[in-house]
Amino acid sequence: MLSSAIIPKPILHCRPAPSSHGPQAAATARAVAAGQRFSQPLRYRVAPASSIARIAKDEWHAWLRLRGRHLNGSDGLASLRVIATTDIHVNLLPYDYFNDRPTAGTASLAALSRLVAEARAGAGASVLLDNGDFLQGNPMGETGRAHPARAPHPAILAMNHLGYDATGLGNHEFNYGLPFLRWALSHARFPAVASNLRLIAAGGMAAPRGGRPFFRRFVLLERPLSPVLPPVRIGVIGFTPPQILQWDRRHLNGRLAADDILDTAPAAIAEARQAGAEIVIALCHSGIAPLDTLYHPEAAAAHLALVPGLDAVICGHSHRLFPVRSGPAEPGVDHARATLGDVPAVMPGANASHLGIIDLDLVHEGGTWRRVGHRVTLRPAPAGVDAGLASILDPAHRRTLRVIRRKVGRTDAPLHSHFALLGRSTALSLVAEAQARAAHLALAAAGRPAHLPLLSSIAPFKAGGNGGPDHFTDIPAGNLHLSHAADLYLFPNELAIIEIDGAGLRDWLEHAASVFARVSAGGDPAALINPDFPGYNSDMIHGLDCTIDLSVPPRHDRAGALIDRAARRVVSLSHAGREVGRDDRFLLATNSYRVSGSGGYLAGRMPQPVDIGRITLRAAIIDHLQRQSPVRPRPGPGFRLIASEGGAAILRTAPAALRHLDEIADYRPRPLPPDAEGYLPLVLTFG
Repeated sequence: MLSSAIIPKPILHCRPAPSSHGPQAAATARAVAAGQRFSQPLRYRVAPASSIARIAKDEWHAWLRLRGRHLNGSDGLASLRVIATTDIHVNLLPYDYFNDRPTAGTASLAALSRLVAEARAGAGASVLLDNGDFLQGNPMGETGRAHPARAPHPAILAMNHLGYDATGLGNHEFNYGLPFLRWALSHARFPAVASNLRLIAAGGMAAPRGGRPFFRRFVLLERPLSPVLPPVRIGVIGFTPPQILQWDRRHLNGRLAADDILDTAPAAIAEARQAGAEIVIALCHSGIAPLDTLYHPEAAAAHLALVPGLDAVICGHSHRLFPVRSGPAEPGVDHARATLGDVPAVMPGANASHLGIIDLDLVHEGGTWRRVGHRVTLRPAPAGVDAGLASILDPAHRRTLRVIRRKVGRTDAPLHSHFALLGRSTALSLVAEAQARAAHLALAAAGRPAHLPLLSSIAPFKAGGNGGPDHFTDIPAGNLHLSHAADLYLFPNELAIIEIDGAGLRDWLEHAASVFARVSAGGDPAALINPDFPGYNSDMIHGLDCTIDLSVPPRHDRAGALIDRAARRVVSLSHAGREVGRDDRFLLATNSYRVSGSGGYLAGRMPQPVDIGRITLRAAIIDHLQRQSPVRPRPGPGFRLIASEGGAAILRTAPAALRHLDEIADYRPRPLPPDAEGYLPLVLTFG
């Protein structure tokens, strides 16, 4: 358990400069919204003597009184507990539906349910909030979607049982379209908050700000804190990544408008305050980036905290923890104080791994409640489960097992993704083959047979990362079931085909190669993979032979922006034994997520996809297995890594990778003892 407390000591009380309140903060927020990069970290300054005197009279004195008694509000002091989850991804029971096996002792919402009860019992007043991405993530969510007439979605059943007070909406809530989302939330006994989303008005125009909101723009909750004072009024606002309009364009185009988080926040806070909110909590389905980096909507939480009027921020989307004991000190991001700017914040991981708790210390004066201190705690999921919740979910669990156990094919080779980021993966090779086959069939059915060489671009969805050492595909040789098809392709993406030239292919692979850190000769080996570059945004193209030089710095950042015009990591690129020229033409099979602009490929110059109708890639994989079994995909290589200046680096993978080291023998893998997170570090040498 990690806890961080703010104790308002007068001689140490510091305030961020610029302040998180007032005109200067608003100007700063506007600057980061415009993409301004701060040349200097935000500085902190000690409050002047007059302010220290006020603190000593007010907050410090209140703190001493507060710590000496139960906070029941009778003397104007009280505590409000904010209990939070995020990115549950239908991880409701301790069961691995991808591998059809129980996972006793691992995280699940059924385990967190016990912590929620304990957290409520330990507080006089509390609210339970979720930060989105609760409807999608595993086969239980899929089968819940497929049986809308039978029962509410299992995630909604679980959240009703726990008694959530409100939820935000994550990007994955929109993967199946608005009718599904409306249906799912129609069974919820709690409101959904989406402050930056708006329905499209009749006639195809976006509803003006202040027009008809999508679900609720804010929620007002009340909690009694004192037998003699009025209850505290809590405003809950929520923000969804506006990129959903790209990622789920096929579902949302012409139906939904999404505003930038920072553009929307001031008005959302003002509306909640005008409605009577004394404390405002933001559900921000976005990660955390320091304030000296470019603003990005997928890492907007620290920038959001600069907007005046917030009392707490619940973060998510990036599947990380905040605060962490060893977290670095970065501008606007303080792990020790558990703050973004001066606003208390928490990010409770993903897949029900942790419960986030923010205890807000409040004082009632001048007829209103205000925040004077806080404590933040991350509590990991315990081993046991809530038997009552498990019983409620049992019908959905049994229905899911019946579905995932349907046989779809057979493999004569193990399918794994332990070396997927190296371009060596039997699992990804199978997906690439199925995608290419589906593309040929779709083009023929559309009366447009492939007139150019057809390539297949895929990305590793399960390659460790923030998902931990169990987040890899590892399917033994033998029969394949629907559970394995879901494991091979996690998301409901659809097949997409574009026409691309040789220059575009090189640019595509240069961006993908930015997932690797620069490798230098001499010194101790460092991490091979850039932890800020998501593995699912690192494409590899089957059908090409590619050599990547890791001695060269990356050309792009994670968003696809050009950062080093002179850097060229792709030193050779050939097709069928012939070097690819700039003007050579190809067809590239990929997915709807990528051609929507996600990942920043081709810097916003994505060609218009060929019209082939709608084919989900998981369905394409199932069809491939049913018609081509037994399959025996080879592990690649999808590309070859070198370091022209020599050197070694460390790849973190699953311990089960030890069984397959022969597949990367050319990198002379040397295993190290498992690290603290359970990963197997492999030292790889590049010539």
